[in-house]
Amino acid sequence: MLSTSDAQIEFEWILRHRLPDILSRILEHLNNSLQVSAKDKKQTLAVTAPNNDMVKGVVTLDGSALVKGELNLKLPHYNRSQALKVSLSPSIIYPLHQLESFRHCLHLAVSQVEAMQSMLLEDDGAGGVECTWIVNQFLAVQKIVQEGVKILCVVDEEKLFPIREGDGKFFAPELAEDLIVEFYMAGMSSLAISIYAIAYHQNGIPLQIQSQIMSRFKNTKIETYKGKPIEILDEVYLESKIPNFAGLEKEVQGAIGLCESVVGLLEALR
Repeated sequence: MLSTSDAQIEFEWILRHRLPDILSRILEHLNNSLQVSAKDKKQTLAVTAPNNDMVKGVVTLDGSALVKGELNLKLPHYNRSQALKVSLSPSIIYPLHQLESFRHCLHLAVSQVEAMQSMLLEDDGAGGVECTWIVNQFLAVQKIVQEGVKILCVVDEEKLFPIREGDGKFFAPELAEDLIVEFYMAGMSSLAISIYAIAYHQNGIPLQIQSQIMSRFKNTKIETYKGKPIEILDEVYLESKIPNFAGLEKEVQGAIGLCESVVGLLEALR
């Protein structure tokens, strides 16, 4: 175990000779992560249901939003099984709020790292920077980035059907009330698409009986939507890989790993 004076000497050496490079490497990881999801890096993603033709189409991702898209749907129990084309509105972008929040977290982390760099430059070995302060700063950066990863990978159920009401204005023409199409992030490098065809309860006739009469399903799925009971006629979930995001997880984990290594190194000196 190092004596107090030896620990201080070791800390000051790390402060001068190790931390500047580590901070630069963390910034590089964070900026690379921001770059792959930056605006004006458009990429077109194929949207296709595996093993069937229920969903076929493409969407265009630009930054944190979908700016173009067209899906051809052929749902067994909707629109008499006839093909239906669904297009994103050319005048209203479809925001991916998880991606927006993720980028916000990265920007916060960048600001925190840059503040540390400035502090070290101003101090220039004068001894005004304490070990505990540095540890807390790296822990804060690590926490911010991890929170961003969590936001990107775990979608809030309250922002999805049936809790959240679908918004047809993002489509042209607007979607009918009995058709819901949602886009959101599913992990670090995948776009998720959920599609629901629904039927509203008809007054006086329970939905289960309606289904039996119309021979829709052997097993009906009942939910509450907009405060009303509904039956889900068709439900499709699929994911599309985002090529530009293939290395995103490696970059983010690189930043987190460097923070963890610094914290472990300095904790041993306290």
